[in-house]
Amino acid sequence: MRLALPLLLELSLGVAAGVLGTVLAGQIADATAAAFALSMQFFHTAFLLFRIVGAGISVVLSQQLGYNNPIAAETAARTALLASFVMGLMAAAVLWFGSDRLLLHFEVPEEVRLQAKPLMLWLAPCVLLDALVVAMASVMRAHLFAAQSLRVMMLMHLCHWGLAWLLMSGSFGLSGFAMASLVSRILSLVLLTRCWDRYLGIKTIWITQPTLDQASFRAILRIGLPGAAENAVWRLGFMASVAAASQLGTTALATQAYVLQFNTVILLAGFSMGLSAEILVGRLLGEGNLREAHGLVKRVTWMSLAISGAVSVVVALAGPWLVPLLTDDQTIRDEAIRLLWISVLLETGRSFNLVLLGSLRAVGDARYPLYSGIPSVVILLAGGSWLLAVHWGWGLIGIWFAYAADEWVRGLVLWRRWLKLHWLSAARQSLQRMRQEKKGA
Repeated sequence: MRLALPLLLELSLGVAAGVLGTVLAGQIADATAAAFALSMQFFHTAFLLFRIVGAGISVVLSQQLGYNNPIAAETAARTALLASFVMGLMAAAVLWFGSDRLLLHFEVPEEVRLQAKPLMLWLAPCVLLDALVVAMASVMRAHLFAAQSLRVMMLMHLCHWGLAWLLMSGSFGLSGFAMASLVSRILSLVLLTRCWDRYLGIKTIWITQPTLDQASFRAILRIGLPGAAENAVWRLGFMASVAAASQLGTTALATQAYVLQFNTVILLAGFSMGLSAEILVGRLLGEGNLREAHGLVKRVTWMSLAISGAVSVVVALAGPWLVPLLTDDQTIRDEAIRLLWISVLLETGRSFNLVLLGSLRAVGDARYPLYSGIPSVVILLAGGSWLLAVHWGWGLIGIWFAYAADEWVRGLVLWRRWLKLHWLSAARQSLQRMRQEKKGA
């Protein structure tokens, strides 16, 4: 919990910024709220390019630190930062040059599309800065400096909230949110640079010659490519569900936008537990303590299920009071409250899935979640959303049931693999590679 609690608070701050943006957008119009939520989904989709590096940073550093190889850990950190810059630049280009095509491809209603495009253009440079911020914060957490990372994130988000409120309430509208994001990320980069110098002893990272160590980069990609591909497959399936919601009209898109904000709040506990498990399991692997890693994952999985279940029930019970804070439309309110109860099933499955995904990555078994998850995402998430929502006419309720079915199926498949110890061969291969790299150094 010493690691999970700062992570939970850090993630909560980020979600609060998104909620604030949704609330301020909703005060303008429901179509504006839909444009904001849709733009943020495209933002996160572009961010997938960074996930190629980001998914491997914590695992590789945690393994090397557990193996007591700080030199390799510093080399990996510098390599990850350079790679994050390159991938973040590519993600920014996708968002900048692809905004028109994306909005037209998903048949977004014109009133939403006209408001979403300027925001997406402003968000393009933000994705580059976010890639660097997340990489630097991930390195801090892998060294167990989660509290120090949290302090930086708190200052960043406070800056973001204040500027977003001023700019969005003024004449800038949705673009004000991205402007605030840009300024706050620059601030966090300055602060994280000082943290790397003070706590990690990694100095002058922006003016020294960039580091790209081939062995470190291969190790990051070994974990990161399957992790990013798995995330990309899920994101594409999710965007198919967004396209299905678009077919239901602006009211459905706005309802989806509001409920997804609540869902994001609910999943924070499971997500923070999953990240914590990933870091700790990676360290235990480096130490060669696989038995303790096995027990840790089982404990964290049950804790995550209990916590996410309790939080989702509380949010569903509070729905009649929470939803009216976001919209005055009675149709949207009624539908959103129903979806919050289905979210109890959805978010427990998602929490279950996240812990096991992170744990399998931490021991080097990164490909199995990708291969085993593709059929579920294609059939249940993407196909199920269209079948239930559009073809059978269930609307958003059908989409939410498709979400829940996908999360539980993928989670149960990964749970079976962990309990059957089928990950042991990948863990032993990871240990063998670290021994060889240390001898070669």
